[in-house]
Amino acid sequence: MKFRDILLGAASTLTLGAVANADDNISERFDWSGFYVGGHAGVARLQARANMVNNGAPGVFNLKDTGVTGGIHAGWNAEHDQFIFGLEGDISYVGLQSGATFSRGKSTISVRSDYDWLATARARAGIRTDNMLFFLSGGVALAHNKLRLINNGLATSSSKMLVGWAASAGIEAGFSPMWTGRIEYLYANLGSNSAVLGIGSAVVNPSIHLVRLGITRKFCMSGTC
Repeated sequence: MKFRDILLGAASTLTLGAVANADDNISERFDWSGFYVGGHAGVARLQARANMVNNGAPGVFNLKDTGVTGGIHAGWNAEHDQFIFGLEGDISYVGLQSGATFSRGKSTISVRSDYDWLATARARAGIRTDNMLFFLSGGVALAHNKLRLINNGLATSSSKMLVGWAASAGIEAGFSPMWTGRIEYLYANLGSNSAVLGIGSAVVNPSIHLVRLGITRKFCMSGTC
């Protein structure tokens, strides 16, 4: 199943659920302002490009992996008419790993790239319609990566904090005055990591895709919640 199908299916479920199960106490002017904290879970997808050199010969390999993700998020919203502006930070377990082997004659090198967590800090903006919010976000992404290179039985590794950028799009729905649910797609481009050992080297450029469902507890500032 493609990520697009997962996203559309989850978005439809969230939207229909919010409409069918919205609390009778939610006013027409749902209050999005203030601080919030919540949790999320979903699917993570690694897509990376590994540029490897074995005894002077270049090779390009695609590294892929899919797994589950889960984490926490927190942020702050401000309202201006139907527009919502805010800041959000999150950290997620991803547990993604992939590798490739490049042989040239009698020489063989292998690379393995592991990612255990992903964090982002993003500005968020959206348009509200009653208790629904359609939002976009963008900002900085951080991830921890361990890159291991094996060259004819000898090994070296590079453990590095990768810094890149992230962007997301999603739908959030209020189902009680203090609680919301969301579906979000987030993309993180994470720069590169490299390792060199003898006649072998590897440079890996990763990106991570997340499709996740979340639930959030609001802490309203206006006193109308």
